[in-house]
Amino acid sequence: MRYPGEINRADYDAHPGERWSHLKHMRLSPLHYQQARKAPHKDSSPLRTGSALHAMVFEPETYEDRFTVYREDKNKGEGARTKWKAFQDEARARSLTILDAEEEQRATGMADALARNPDARAYIAPSRGRAEIPITWTDERTGLLCKMRADWITVDGLLLDLKSTRSADVRNFGRQAWHLGYFHQADFYARGLSSVTGRKVEEVPFLFVVAESDAPHDSCVFCPCDETRHAAHEEVDHLMDKLVECQRSGIWPGRYQGVQQLKAPAYVLMADDEEWSTTITEGTSDA
Repeated sequence: MRYPGEINRADYDAHPGERWSHLKHMRLSPLHYQQARKAPHKDSSPLRTGSALHAMVFEPETYEDRFTVYREDKNKGEGARTKWKAFQDEARARSLTILDAEEEQRATGMADALARNPDARAYIAPSRGRAEIPITWTDERTGLLCKMRADWITVDGLLLDLKSTRSADVRNFGRQAWHLGYFHQADFYARGLSSVTGRKVEEVPFLFVVAESDAPHDSCVFCPCDETRHAAHEEVDHLMDKLVECQRSGIWPGRYQGVQQLKAPAYVLMADDEEWSTTITEGTSDA
């Protein structure tokens, strides 16, 4: 099934729609959002590992066409740097992402853990959905042109997002998901699917499939609660309203305007003078 507003993957980056990876920076300030729009994509080990994991889980048949692994030392040994440069040149010519052995091991460990997880397997299979679907839409409330690329959409319209994490503990991951905007991303994607299917945003089902990045790579499937989805929805509304206002005014402020009062941490202000004095004395050393 091809959705209304669905575009080719090759056209996604060039499409002018607002994407969550940019909009999330409005949580810091409009100034940070502007910088995110202008800044080039930064490569990093977590991003490479995450991309490899997504390919292994959702489109394993594409993995060898997209990734290659360098297993030798890049600096030590005769001709090490020359070999590394030649490997990079060949990978670049073939449009391959280079992983090191540890990155591949992490991605493989997480993918294998998810393959063994019956809760994840219930949703992720070629006959049960499609991966990396780019969808565009116009937000009715603000008029913003938007786009998303969902990790996985099942045949019955459930959105699924794959995340790696240091801890899959439900409380730890819940805090991380709010701090990093995962719930907000879920809402943004639900808005997109809602716009092309006619379902209400709150009626679009959403799941996080989570795998720990370190062995034994515990994995879980989480469903955001209604209260959390509502809180994220309200904040995304606020971010989109703020973006529209900045576009209208041409003003992109930072976090604060005017002089801000600065306070010490709460544990300092709640402690009595003698306790704080003792802490300072014990924690101070001469240079």
